[in-house]
Amino acid sequence: MLEHLDGAEGPVGLGRLAETIAAEENDVTVAMIGSAARKRVYVALYQCHLPKMADMGVVDYDRRGGRVELTDEAEQVLEMARREPDVDRPWHKYYGGVGAGATVLFVANYLALLPIHLAANAVSAFVVASLVVLSTAHGVLSRRRSDGA
Repeated sequence: MLEHLDGAEGPVGLGRLAETIAAEENDVTVAMIGSAARKRVYVALYQCHLPKMADMGVVDYDRRGGRVELTDEAEQVLEMARREPDVDRPWHKYYGGVGAGATVLFVANYLALLPIHLAANAVSAFVVASLVVLSTAHGVLSRRRSDGA
């Protein structure tokens, strides 16, 4: 929506905006959009997205006239949207590292190669805690990335 409004010269009608977005979402031309797809996008824009964006100061939204236009503040949002996504983290390497480290710790403890002998439960608790922290970080960072934060 922001890209379409950014490319427009002046206000855009809500109906036209809904058609364009529905076409993009369905990977078809505007002429091929069905009324259900058009209506779904129109209602979402009218009731939810545009009022929220107007409250944030990103768009000027004339609800009665059905016209939408970007504000000067929209440039910051557009800059964020244009950024290249972060490179994926090599999570498999992190999990592999925890697994390899746990294996070395278990073997070294079993063979009494450590300066102190650790109880098996302590080693297990450390490994499990490491995996919980790693998987939590993985989930949080993945969610932030998918939410655009």
